[in-house]
Amino acid sequence: MDILFLHVPKFSNYYKPINRFSFILFPPMGLLGLADYLTKNRYSTEIIHLGVERHKYGQIDLEKILAEHQPAIVGLDLHWHFQSFDVMEVARKIKQINPNIMVLLGGFTASLFADEILRDFECADFVIRGDAEIPLLRLLEHYGTDKAYAQVPNLAYREDRTVVVNPTSYVADNSMLDSICYTDFTLMKDYSCFVESFSRYMNMPGLSEATQRLLFGWRKGYQVYIGRGCVHGCSYCGGSREAHKLISGRNCISMRSVDSVLASIQDLERFGFDSACLALDSFPLAEADDYYVALFDGIRRLNLSLDIEVERYYPPSPRFIRSFRNLPGKGSFVTISPHTHN
Repeated sequence: MDILFLHVPKFSNYYKPINRFSFILFPPMGLLGLADYLTKNRYSTEIIHLGVERHKYGQIDLEKILAEHQPAIVGLDLHWHFQSFDVMEVARKIKQINPNIMVLLGGFTASLFADEILRDFECADFVIRGDAEIPLLRLLEHYGTDKAYAQVPNLAYREDRTVVVNPTSYVADNSMLDSICYTDFTLMKDYSCFVESFSRYMNMPGLSEATQRLLFGWRKGYQVYIGRGCVHGCSYCGGSREAHKLISGRNCISMRSVDSVLASIQDLERFGFDSACLALDSFPLAEADDYYVALFDGIRRLNLSLDIEVERYYPPSPRFIRSFRNLPGKGSFVTISPHTHN
């Protein structure tokens, strides 16, 4: 296999009222997109969710996984900082099992700390900073031929034990995002187990599915990939306008078309999800209603029965509410984010 993606949850968490639990169960939405993009470019790839692996098989047999797939590169998403310890432990174990496998990290946290990671952790070979589609494709091309990593945009790597950080020159645009499928779950091993048991924010080992559904009011949900970037400059947010500029060199938002988003919602219904979350409200306020209303019109036209959650950073307008209330899903709701400015 050319590249095997592993999603590593934050496994060991403790909160007294609920005891032990696993966190960061959702892989970054872009991970399925990367697997789809590489497959379309004739590279062999798969995603394995290590939480699913432990849940379904009782253990994580990393040696067996690597032996079965024989990847040239293992890609680890390090998007949320909570994962950091667990991700680096998996990277260390990969190198112990097979030092010839190259370990690649990506995601917001890996991007921001790329220099430190490569300086302090010999188990990491590469970090792609920011958007990864073209950089990952170029990395696979050069890894298989001339090892000319200086020609790979957004890449950080080691050369003679010195950390080299290439310019962050690639930023995905609207056309790139529209060309990718972010909801082909056949690219994830045991995806049905993910849908049934991990499409939520936490998992408590030892509790039955019925008990966890009762405790958390859980529905099988997934976030819909709408775009990248943000127009807001909130100082506390790791996905703000300034954060995107710092992490990935992004100076604008890139959005998927309404038709692409509708196709993703159709996929979620087809794969057995109950609800879809529209969690990116980064539009300029004057444009938000046009996008949402067109999307809601499409959901009604296609008679998609999933419940729709929409997170808004501003109080919704009467036009938005009138369109939203006619969605087919009977459990749809609007979340007014605690981050709302008004």
